[in-house]
Amino acid sequence: GPALAPAAGGAAAARPMASALAVIQTNTGEQEYRGAVAILKKMGDNILVHPNDPRFLAIRKQNARFLEALGHIRDHEAAMRALGFSDEGGSVAWSFPGTAEAAAKLQ
Repeated sequence: GPALAPAAGGAAAARPMASALAVIQTNTGEQEYRGAVAILKKMGDNILVHPNDPRFLAIRKQNARFLEALGHIRDHEAAMRALGFSDEGGSVAWSFPGTAEAAAKLQ
């Protein structure tokens, strides 16, 4: 199936994502897996294109589109963390730090 291919220099950051995607693929069918990969790629692309836009730096865990594409999948949290998001303190949203260093890992 499709995978998120790391850009040159992104190999170290890609390992956690590759591991997370392998688990997601195990927990889903092909179409559901493709949808999960697509939403992860879209989230990363949105941050790269709009690095200062707060709409893309936080994703509510109960957001309908997020739940439909990724949030309902068992063990999706590892992929969100590999992308650079965190939900420390049991937050109701995934948040991206918005730093240049964090954004560089997405490339």
